[in-house]
Amino acid sequence: MFRMSLSMILSPLIVKPTTEKSSPPGVVTTPPASDGAMRARCASVRNECVAVLPSRLPLAATEAPWVLVAKRLAFLEGLSCSDVMVDAVLASGLGTTAFASCDTRSIAQAERGGGECPMRRVAVLNDVHGNLPALEAVLAELDREPVDAIVCGGDLLWGPYQSECLALLRARDARFLTGNCERQVLGEIDESHAWCAGRLSDTERAFVGRWPATVELKIDGLGRVLFCHGSPRSDEEILTMLTPEAAASEGLAGVTADVVVIGHTHQQFDRPVGAMRLVNAGSVGLPYEGQAGAFWALLGPDVEFRATHYDIADAAESLRTSGMPGIDDLLGDSLLEPAPRDEVTAYFEQQRAHVETDSP
Repeated sequence: MFRMSLSMILSPLIVKPTTEKSSPPGVVTTPPASDGAMRARCASVRNECVAVLPSRLPLAATEAPWVLVAKRLAFLEGLSCSDVMVDAVLASGLGTTAFASCDTRSIAQAERGGGECPMRRVAVLNDVHGNLPALEAVLAELDREPVDAIVCGGDLLWGPYQSECLALLRARDARFLTGNCERQVLGEIDESHAWCAGRLSDTERAFVGRWPATVELKIDGLGRVLFCHGSPRSDEEILTMLTPEAAASEGLAGVTADVVVIGHTHQQFDRPVGAMRLVNAGSVGLPYEGQAGAFWALLGPDVEFRATHYDIADAAESLRTSGMPGIDDLLGDSLLEPAPRDEVTAYFEQQRAHVETDSP
């Protein structure tokens, strides 16, 4: 039975490598005309953060210079701390969580050496697929264990409650990257994808359409970490724990990061590929782990896999009431009657080999 829902998620299984890179966000490097005026703006932003997140702002009582405030605001965007200015960061639309997330140790390190501020803890929430109860359970766990950033590694869409999931993650200043389902929903490739597209507002469509294919962060203990969906070259490429070294190396060709974190196959794993470390954070919404739950990862200073449990029966009933076409097939071998993990991995490898054989 599991082949039906797996093929729904992975189809079409055609790898289309591309060298196209997303443009970096605009950065204004010209200092403000009036340092006094910028200090006043910084004080206003800081006071807003104090009111919203007092426990996460260690320098709240200090009148920080405007460059320091810019570094704090830039932290979650992964921009160069030595270059970014407050004008650029405020223009990027960052919320107060971004301002409050950069701790004193990271700021001091950035001031000494310049460059990007390394993050201490990053949560990776992949393949949510509009499963709102699963996402709410994970976010409740993160409320008890705050992180510096949340990365949503693609396939937030194609699911019953996409807009609600999107709103929750945007409220937490999550970083988003695109997966195959974002592309397929926006392209309305079939009935279920068109149904999902029809439940997005024009503003949400435009926002999702701007998501990059990759995001890179510096994380304590791990170094440079590249996030993508299937692989750096394709959001549909299949890489598993059993993928041969040569094939996995080809999928990561040209990557210079220390760690690559992917999704797409909905299974957690951690393996070496040459000098790199390849990690799949799992799936929050539709895991193929042989058991039900919400599967995700915490990064820094190492990789920690997490499984958050929630009421699956209640969640399934809620997801069914959405009216999404094909919802029962989607839930079956993932949450209601989980297929054996090893069997699913073998199926993925068959599909990967099939695509490889058919590729010119």
